[in-house]
Amino acid sequence: MAVILGLLSFVGIEVIAVTSGEAVDPKTTIPAALRTTALRIFLFYVLALGVVAALIPWTQTGGSVTVTQSPFVKVLARTGVPQAAGLMNFVIVSAALSGMNTNVYLCSRMLFSLSRGGYAPRFLGRLSNAGSPVAATLLSGACILMAAGMARFTPKAYSYLQGVALFGAITVWVLILVSHLAFRRAHKAADLPVRMPLYPVMQIAGLVILGALLVTMGLDNDWNLSWKVGVPWLVLLSLGYFLWKRSAMKTMAHGDVDA
Repeated sequence: MAVILGLLSFVGIEVIAVTSGEAVDPKTTIPAALRTTALRIFLFYVLALGVVAALIPWTQTGGSVTVTQSPFVKVLARTGVPQAAGLMNFVIVSAALSGMNTNVYLCSRMLFSLSRGGYAPRFLGRLSNAGSPVAATLLSGACILMAAGMARFTPKAYSYLQGVALFGAITVWVLILVSHLAFRRAHKAADLPVRMPLYPVMQIAGLVILGALLVTMGLDNDWNLSWKVGVPWLVLLSLGYFLWKRSAMKTMAHGDVDA
């Protein structure tokens, strides 16, 4: 269960690969970004939690009691930092806005890519004079605002969105790992400037762990909502894809006949 909670913190890390399409020198910048990301994870997660565990008894961090205060707020209060709670709230809001900005970027570039591939409306694949996909960015921002607005209609809005996001993220990561296995079979290691270490052990281990997390979520009463909203959402997307594919094939067939 702890791994499931931790997984939520890493959703979106694949945005590093998405930025390769706009990087000037992706062969250099992407590996450097991956290395610095690993360093930041160690600093901001591992070391930060190490400090918390060293100063605050684990029984007071929410393990066996109701959480009434952030353990980081407790640490700051013990070190004499004034307005510790307000400082942490500022950090949390800043992190949330940063995450929102990342999601707008990721979603807009994904819509742009889908449009250029023929899987989304053409207007989403248009670029402005500055080279930015403005239409895709505006649509992504509008959908994110609509998702946030769901909180006005149901108190379970966060749980629903979290379920879709988590189930979707795990599904995407599974597809990434499977695709990478197929990619490595089609390309020689010597031809790749950047390679995943311990291939294929790491990919297979990742697939096993992600599968175990999906099973765990389905069996737990607090997390099976991810299945209840995630599976229908995945089925809906798959159905839409096959309907689009069928329509596209008919259009191509008519075009060949007319030609």
